[in-house]
Amino acid sequence: MGRFIGRLGVVPMPAIKQGLGVVDRVVRRHVAKLEKVGWCERMATIRGDGMLVWLTPSGLDGVGLSALPALRTPQRFSPRTTHSIRVAWAAADIACGAHQWVTSREMALAPSQWGIQVANERGGLSRRLPDLAYLPASAGALHVAVVIDEQSNPRRERAALEGWRSSIVAGQYAQVRYVAGLAAARHLSRVATEIGLTASQFIAGEHVTADEIPVPTSTIENPDEGPAAVEAVPVATADVPRPSPAHVVPQLSGSEDLVMTPEQAAEHQKLINELLGHDEPTRRRRWGRRAI
Repeated sequence: MGRFIGRLGVVPMPAIKQGLGVVDRVVRRHVAKLEKVGWCERMATIRGDGMLVWLTPSGLDGVGLSALPALRTPQRFSPRTTHSIRVAWAAADIACGAHQWVTSREMALAPSQWGIQVANERGGLSRRLPDLAYLPASAGALHVAVVIDEQSNPRRERAALEGWRSSIVAGQYAQVRYVAGLAAARHLSRVATEIGLTASQFIAGEHVTADEIPVPTSTIENPDEGPAAVEAVPVATADVPRPSPAHVVPQLSGSEDLVMTPEQAAEHQKLINELLGHDEPTRRRRWGRRAI
């Protein structure tokens, strides 16, 4: 669950439930444990998106995602937060289909592999990353790019679609899918047809995998037993040394270090081992000499 949150950034808790196929109480319990050891932060919203969760630098280190940048406390109603929420729901939709997927946060570590060239206002080319990419079982080795529509101006909109068409023709992506409302999807489909994108190369709709047969999944009680594809990271990046989760000690976010007693330190380490799924060593029973 920690990797799911860390890969996406800001994630609403209901999206975690849908993406991982876990029940509400498991999500709440696991997030509470992550927060207790300083690995995540959360805040409430009033838009029906549920509690928003994101990982701290210590949390990213603990789940093996130290190469990704840590987030600052998001603003509840900013466009950036709204966009992150929509990306998280799209990722949950993809994860339900048991596809391997990658986020723009991960793609930014290898921009030349994932980025496309889009014409800008200055007459040059700018690199653009999709919000998500996933690998359908029937797509071979090519990924499907996913873009969350922000209803930009018509010129930028057309330039982006032309850039996606060039990337598909060049064999970089198999298809591009826009997540948009009904009216916006119809408009995007018309523009895509005008510039030469075929029905197999471009899809626009309210859901990413709505036209695919969903993969049946059972309700998972333990998040550590979820599908392996949910945590798959297909990014080909340079080798970055990652700390071993067993030796990571979460850092406190306060300005002063908290001095813990041996009992508090033992309880703290017990929570970390429980989050990482490490079994506690059993103590050997000491045998004394029996009196005869």
